[in-house]
Amino acid sequence: MSKNINLDISKRTENDEDVFYSGGKFQYFAGNGYVTLVKKDTTKIKVRDLEGALREEKEETLKGYRVYDHIIPNNLLEQGYYLNAITYDGKPQKGFYDISLYATASVFFFSHDEENSLPLLIKLTRTIDDTSHIFDYYRFTGKKKTWSRENITNGSQLFTRLPEIATDLEYPLVLNLDSVGEYCINGQTTTKNFDYRIPKVRSELQSEYINYQYRKHSVIVESQIRLVSTVKEGNPIPFKRAKKFNRSYSEINVYYWELDYSYSQPLLIQLGNEDEFYTIQRKTWKIDHSISSTTLYTHLEKKSCKYNDAHIIDISNPNDYYFCSNCHGKMISVRHEKNIHQYDRHLHTIDATKFSISGFKDSQTPQSGLPSAKDVSNVCVYSYVGTPFLLQINQEADGHSWYRRGENDKWIVSLESLGEEDKIVSNILAETLRDPELKGKFLETAYHALQRHKSSEGSDTSSESSNLHTVSSREQNSTNTVAAAAGGTVGGVTVTGLGTLELYNFFTNSTRSVTRIILATFSKPM
Repeated sequence: MSKNINLDISKRTENDEDVFYSGGKFQYFAGNGYVTLVKKDTTKIKVRDLEGALREEKEETLKGYRVYDHIIPNNLLEQGYYLNAITYDGKPQKGFYDISLYATASVFFFSHDEENSLPLLIKLTRTIDDTSHIFDYYRFTGKKKTWSRENITNGSQLFTRLPEIATDLEYPLVLNLDSVGEYCINGQTTTKNFDYRIPKVRSELQSEYINYQYRKHSVIVESQIRLVSTVKEGNPIPFKRAKKFNRSYSEINVYYWELDYSYSQPLLIQLGNEDEFYTIQRKTWKIDHSISSTTLYTHLEKKSCKYNDAHIIDISNPNDYYFCSNCHGKMISVRHEKNIHQYDRHLHTIDATKFSISGFKDSQTPQSGLPSAKDVSNVCVYSYVGTPFLLQINQEADGHSWYRRGENDKWIVSLESLGEEDKIVSNILAETLRDPELKGKFLETAYHALQRHKSSEGSDTSSESSNLHTVSSREQNSTNTVAAAAGGTVGGVTVTGLGTLELYNFFTNSTRSVTRIILATFSKPM
């Protein structure tokens, strides 16, 4: 009969299905017998001087570490059982010398390493008689993934050796999701119950994506970190993954919406600079393989809809309502007011209450320069021949702010925010029309509007007479004329001859523009 005992140093007294409580102690089956497991949350060390002499029996607490004792019972030793192997989660560990006569293995972990994911040091004890013991220490070397004997002659040396070992093992970290400065690797902001010799982690604010930002967490010295868990408002949020000696990373990034000033709702976590992203699912961080550096922004927008109730405004949507393009669940209402002093006005609201905005799009194209916003009453978009050129964000606390369209879908703050509305809009429209690039965009939009209107010609409009968005036949004719001047197709006839000259007159010399004259005729009351 084999009398081998195989210790498993990954075992713990909580949340371990192989460990049971019986006869006043925790035990687990170790191959051919049961091993007793004792957890020590605090360990006191008898302090000695450099020569090894005791200092008046003084004891000091080893802060920041937890010890698990794996004990082979005396009755097994008396029957000839012996320690055959030391394993971690069933995997044999290498580097140990003859260990057959040792009866106890004391395994050191950081106290915040709840899952025993990274053992630091093992103390092997062999009893000679009731008063004599032999100790051997082994440290785990992260780079070689093996164990090596450590020259420790008395417990006092642990106060300096354990921090050195932690440096080599690249710091197991509990990520503090609330931190805006420095904190300990156990996730706490104070060293009261932690080893002050261990370098702290720095949390730095970074910005890279429109309307989003992230906090970069890294050790203040040049070292790697291994992510053990996260903590939010004192509550742990674990990772759903196999227990192992985890990979190390130079940094860990946590993404937030830019208006989440208290960092109350992390959207996702990125490990290192690679495409390894985690999102919260059922109070657990789980890897999401659908997220990459190219799809990250889209996922941030969707998460912001879900967790911050912040949605996307489509500034060119022609309908009476539409749904947020990210979550597809929040309905946004639009009231259209047509032909107001040569421009149209579109009022976007959500549920007739205050709402939050995470971003803006012109159809499918993201718009830059426009901010995220909270407590918004409405967004008023001004358009000319179907192209938005100005918008106003109305907020309950901050009043209203104006933004006018620039080049390449970039918006800039308008300083003309005071005065009469019609004067503001007219002035900005005139300035915008002087931009050659935007002229082309206006006319291109008008041509596409023509195609949409043509497809709706002949439809029954009697049931839509009260709808503010209904386009009258006179407006359809006006749009057709604009498109024709640009060289479009009206009524199945291709018009190309007036393109360049009429385009010039349309924007710069209205008295000679055929399009302008016809538009003015159609805009007169019947």
